[in-house]
Amino acid sequence: MNVEKSFFNFGNKLNPLKAQNKEAKLSDVEKNTVKKLLKRAEREVCEWGNFSDVIEEFKNPNDGQDYKIFISPSPNKEKPDVRILQLAAQLPHTDRMFSVDIKRGTKKDILNYLSESKNLGDILGYTNMLSERLGKE
Repeated sequence: MNVEKSFFNFGNKLNPLKAQNKEAKLSDVEKNTVKKLLKRAEREVCEWGNFSDVIEEFKNPNDGQDYKIFISPSPNKEKPDVRILQLAAQLPHTDRMFSVDIKRGTKKDILNYLSESKNLGDILGYTNMLSERLGKE
């Protein structure tokens, strides 16, 4: 038995150009994150009352900043069926966080908003806005 041939396969050389991962675009990352959030929200968000926040995180491939997109119940006890879709980013190495409300409404309103692909551009705009805000701090 030829030990060199059995343990080391030098015939299959790795092409380093094929091994490199293509950098994901922010829109693709957000699209996948919104899909995951939509699937989780269908199961985890109730029609009325309180529930735990449904959170999905993603990293902006352009600046490496972490973002959270999440659905939370309304803090107003008089409106137990209102849900809030938010986007948040935290300044690195600090406790300061910036967030923006994207949509307020019932569970159905939020799910409809997340399922429409044209609204992905709005979410991308909010991400860019928060990115600019973080850059100024």
